[in-house]
Amino acid sequence: MRHEGGAGGLHTVGLGWALNSMASKMAFDIGGSLLAGVLAAAGLVSGAAGQTAQAQAGIHAGFLLVPAVLYLLAGGLVLRGLVAQNPVAAVNSTASPPPT
Repeated sequence: MRHEGGAGGLHTVGLGWALNSMASKMAFDIGGSLLAGVLAAAGLVSGAAGQTAQAQAGIHAGFLLVPAVLYLLAGGLVLRGLVAQNPVAAVNSTASPPPT
């Protein structure tokens, strides 16, 4: 990593790390809240010795089905972005010519 000061002495590396940290924390918070909502809607009783079939289905959905669907959607978005651009051309356009 290069630590270069910008026009106002702003270190963009630190700004990037701060934004990444903030986005990660927001994702964990939102994900936990959504999972709690799925489990509550399924009728999960915290600390109960046995859970109903509906609560068990909610546990499976919250920990398996929902993450799998979200991963597939995210993968589709990434692949869609790769199709829209040519990664080889992007690398070649920024690469230095070979030494002569």
